[in-house]
Amino acid sequence: MNFLAHSMISFELDKIMPNSCTLFGNFAGDFYKGRVENLAVASHIQNGVRLHRLIDSTTDRRENFLNPLLAKELGRFKGIVSDIVIDHFITKNFNRLFEQELAQVETDILDNIIQYQPIFPQGFFSLFNWLAQNRALSHYADFDFLTERVFAGMAQRITRGEILRSAGNVLKKHYAELETLAIQEFSYTKQESLRKYLALLNQ
Repeated sequence: MNFLAHSMISFELDKIMPNSCTLFGNFAGDFYKGRVENLAVASHIQNGVRLHRLIDSTTDRRENFLNPLLAKELGRFKGIVSDIVIDHFITKNFNRLFEQELAQVETDILDNIIQYQPIFPQGFFSLFNWLAQNRALSHYADFDFLTERVFAGMAQRITRGEILRSAGNVLKKHYAELETLAIQEFSYTKQESLRKYLALLNQ
Protein backbone atom coordinates (compact mmCIF):
# COMPACT_ATOMS: atom_id res chain seq x y z
CA MET A 1 0.00 0.00 0.00
CA ASN A 2 2.85 2.43 0.69
CA PHE A 3 4.29 2.33 -2.81
CA LEU A 4 5.94 5.73 -2.58
CA ALA A 5 7.73 4.89 0.66
CA HIS A 6 9.05 1.64 -0.85
CA SER A 7 10.17 3.48 -3.97
CA MET A 8 12.03 6.21 -2.09
CA ILE A 9 13.90 3.61 -0.04
CA SER A 10 15.02 1.93 -3.28
CA PHE A 11 16.22 5.32 -4.54
CA GLU A 12 18.10 5.81 -1.27
CA LEU A 13 19.78 2.45 -1.77
CA ASP A 14 20.85 3.58 -5.25
CA LYS A 15 22.85 6.37 -3.58
CA ILE A 16 24.74 3.77 -1.54
CA MET A 17 24.93 1.12 -4.26
CA PRO A 18 24.61 2.74 -7.71
CA ASN A 19 22.60 0.66 -10.18
CA SER A 20 21.27 -1.67 -7.48
CA CYS A 21 18.02 -1.75 -9.53
CA THR A 22 15.74 -2.83 -6.68
CA LEU A 23 12.84 -0.53 -7.56
CA PHE A 24 10.68 -2.96 -9.53
CA GLY A 25 11.08 -5.92 -7.16
CA ASN A 26 10.49 -3.65 -4.18
CA PHE A 27 7.44 -1.97 -5.76
CA ALA A 28 5.80 -5.25 -6.81
CA GLY A 29 7.05 -7.23 -3.83
CA ASP A 30 3.61 -8.17 -2.47
CA PHE A 31 2.90 -10.08 -5.68
CA TYR A 32 5.85 -12.44 -5.33
CA LYS A 33 5.21 -15.41 -3.05
CA GLY A 34 7.51 -18.00 -1.56
CA ARG A 35 11.21 -18.05 -0.85
CA VAL A 36 13.05 -15.26 -2.62
CA GLU A 37 15.86 -17.52 -3.84
CA ASN A 38 13.28 -19.74 -5.57
CA LEU A 39 11.69 -16.92 -7.59
CA ALA A 40 12.26 -17.36 -11.32
CA VAL A 41 13.37 -13.77 -11.86
CA ALA A 42 16.67 -11.91 -12.28
CA SER A 43 18.84 -11.43 -9.20
CA HIS A 44 18.18 -7.67 -9.00
CA ILE A 45 14.43 -8.36 -8.87
CA GLN A 46 15.00 -10.94 -6.12
CA ASN A 47 16.98 -8.29 -4.26
CA GLY A 48 14.11 -5.84 -4.66
CA VAL A 49 11.71 -8.39 -3.15
CA ARG A 50 14.17 -8.93 -0.29
CA LEU A 51 14.23 -5.21 0.38
CA HIS A 52 10.43 -5.07 0.18
CA ARG A 53 10.09 -7.77 2.83
CA LEU A 54 12.61 -6.08 5.11
CA ILE A 55 10.63 -2.84 4.86
CA ASP A 56 7.37 -4.66 5.62
CA SER A 57 8.84 -6.55 8.58
CA THR A 58 10.10 -3.26 10.00
CA THR A 59 6.78 -1.42 9.72
CA ASP A 60 4.93 -4.53 10.99
CA ARG A 61 6.85 -4.50 14.27
CA ARG A 62 4.82 -4.01 17.41
CA GLU A 63 6.65 -0.75 18.18
CA ASN A 64 5.59 0.98 14.95
CA PHE A 65 5.29 4.63 16.01
CA LEU A 66 1.73 4.93 14.66
CA ASN A 67 0.32 1.87 16.44
CA PRO A 68 -0.72 3.58 19.70
CA LEU A 69 -3.03 5.95 17.81
CA LEU A 70 -4.37 3.44 15.28
CA ALA A 71 -4.72 0.14 17.15
CA LYS A 72 -7.60 1.10 19.46
CA GLU A 73 -9.99 2.18 16.69
CA LEU A 74 -8.76 0.07 13.76
CA GLY A 75 -7.68 -3.16 15.42
CA ARG A 76 -5.98 -5.66 13.12
CA PHE A 77 -6.22 -3.21 10.21
CA LYS A 78 -3.82 -0.78 11.88
CA GLY A 79 -0.91 -1.98 9.73
CA ILE A 80 -2.75 -1.35 6.46
CA VAL A 81 -3.79 2.11 7.60
CA SER A 82 -0.30 2.87 8.91
CA ASP A 83 1.18 2.14 5.47
CA ILE A 84 -1.32 4.42 3.73
CA VAL A 85 -0.92 7.19 6.29
CA ILE A 86 2.86 7.12 5.85
CA ASP A 87 2.50 7.55 2.09
CA HIS A 88 -0.03 10.36 2.64
CA PHE A 89 2.35 12.36 4.78
CA ILE A 90 5.53 11.79 2.82
CA THR A 91 3.57 12.81 -0.28
CA LYS A 92 2.29 15.91 1.45
CA ASN A 93 5.81 16.82 2.65
CA PHE A 94 7.66 15.49 -0.39
CA ASN A 95 9.56 18.62 -1.45
CA ARG A 96 10.75 19.28 2.08
CA LEU A 97 11.78 15.68 2.74
CA PHE A 98 13.47 14.88 -0.56
CA GLU A 99 14.15 18.25 -2.23
CA GLN A 100 12.61 16.96 -5.46
CA GLU A 101 9.39 17.52 -7.38
CA LEU A 102 6.91 14.71 -6.72
CA ALA A 103 5.36 14.85 -10.20
CA GLN A 104 8.72 14.13 -11.83
CA VAL A 105 9.63 11.41 -9.34
CA GLU A 106 6.26 9.73 -9.89
CA THR A 107 6.87 9.79 -13.65
CA ASP A 108 10.33 8.30 -13.13
CA ILE A 109 8.88 5.50 -10.98
CA LEU A 110 6.11 4.63 -13.43
CA ASP A 111 8.50 4.72 -16.40
CA ASN A 112 10.85 2.36 -14.60
CA ILE A 113 8.12 -0.10 -13.62
CA ILE A 114 6.43 -0.25 -17.05
CA GLN A 115 9.68 -1.54 -18.58
CA TYR A 116 9.02 -4.80 -16.74
CA GLN A 117 5.48 -5.25 -18.10
CA PRO A 118 6.32 -8.48 -19.98
CA ILE A 119 7.22 -10.14 -16.68
CA PHE A 120 4.69 -8.51 -14.35
CA PRO A 121 3.69 -11.03 -11.65
CA GLN A 122 0.12 -12.31 -11.70
CA GLY A 123 -2.40 -9.69 -10.59
CA PHE A 124 0.03 -6.79 -10.65
CA PHE A 125 -0.98 -5.24 -13.97
CA SER A 126 -4.45 -4.11 -12.89
CA LEU A 127 -3.06 -2.46 -9.76
CA PHE A 128 -0.26 -0.76 -11.65
CA ASN A 129 -2.71 0.44 -14.29
CA TRP A 130 -4.92 1.98 -11.58
CA LEU A 131 -1.95 3.68 -9.95
CA ALA A 132 -0.74 5.07 -13.28
CA GLN A 133 -4.12 6.21 -14.65
CA ASN A 134 -5.03 7.96 -11.40
CA ARG A 135 -1.53 9.32 -10.70
CA ALA A 136 -2.24 7.83 -7.31
CA LEU A 137 1.23 8.32 -5.84
CA SER A 138 0.75 12.09 -6.12
CA HIS A 139 -2.92 12.00 -5.16
CA TYR A 140 -2.18 10.32 -1.83
CA ALA A 141 -1.59 13.86 -0.57
CA ASP A 142 -5.29 14.60 -1.20
CA PHE A 143 -7.34 13.73 1.90
CA ASP A 144 -10.53 13.19 -0.12
CA PHE A 145 -8.75 10.86 -2.57
CA LEU A 146 -7.48 8.89 0.41
CA THR A 147 -10.87 8.49 2.05
CA GLU A 148 -13.11 8.18 -1.02
CA ARG A 149 -10.86 6.13 -3.32
CA VAL A 150 -8.25 4.33 -1.21
CA PHE A 151 -9.89 3.51 2.13
CA ALA A 152 -13.37 3.03 0.63
CA GLY A 153 -12.01 0.83 -2.16
CA MET A 154 -10.09 -1.35 0.27
CA ALA A 155 -13.13 -1.65 2.53
CA GLN A 156 -14.98 -3.28 -0.37
CA ARG A 157 -12.16 -5.65 -1.36
CA ILE A 158 -10.99 -6.92 2.03
CA THR A 159 -12.93 -9.44 4.07
CA ARG A 160 -14.46 -7.69 7.10
CA GLY A 161 -12.84 -4.51 5.91
CA GLU A 162 -15.81 -2.22 6.60
CA ILE A 163 -13.91 -0.66 9.49
CA LEU A 164 -11.56 0.91 6.94
CA ARG A 165 -14.34 3.35 6.04
CA SER A 166 -13.72 4.98 9.43
CA ALA A 167 -9.97 5.32 8.81
CA GLY A 168 -10.40 8.81 7.39
CA ASN A 169 -12.11 9.95 10.59
CA VAL A 170 -9.30 8.49 12.68
CA LEU A 171 -6.74 10.26 10.48
CA LYS A 172 -8.62 13.56 10.76
CA LYS A 173 -8.95 13.30 14.54
CA HIS A 174 -5.23 12.70 15.12
CA TYR A 175 -3.94 14.47 12.02
CA ALA A 176 -1.14 16.62 13.44
CA GLU A 177 0.22 13.91 15.70
CA LEU A 178 0.02 11.25 12.99
CA GLU A 179 1.93 13.54 10.63
CA THR A 180 4.86 13.74 13.03
CA LEU A 181 4.77 10.02 13.78
CA ALA A 182 4.48 9.01 10.11
CA ILE A 183 7.60 10.97 9.16
CA GLN A 184 9.44 9.43 12.12
CA GLU A 185 8.29 5.95 11.14
CA PHE A 186 9.38 6.40 7.54
CA SER A 187 12.79 7.66 8.60
CA TYR A 188 13.27 4.78 11.04
CA THR A 189 12.05 2.19 8.51
CA LYS A 190 14.34 3.53 5.79
CA GLN A 191 17.38 3.42 8.05
CA GLU A 192 16.61 0.02 9.57
CA SER A 193 15.59 -1.79 6.38
CA LEU A 194 18.67 -0.55 4.51
CA ARG A 195 20.88 -1.59 7.42
CA LYS A 196 19.40 -5.10 7.36
CA TYR A 197 19.60 -5.29 3.58
CA LEU A 198 23.28 -4.35 3.46
CA ALA A 199 24.00 -6.79 6.29
CA LEU A 200 22.34 -9.56 4.27
CA LEU A 201 24.51 -8.81 1.26
CA ASN A 202 27.64 -8.98 3.41
CA GLN A 203 26.86 -12.39 4.90
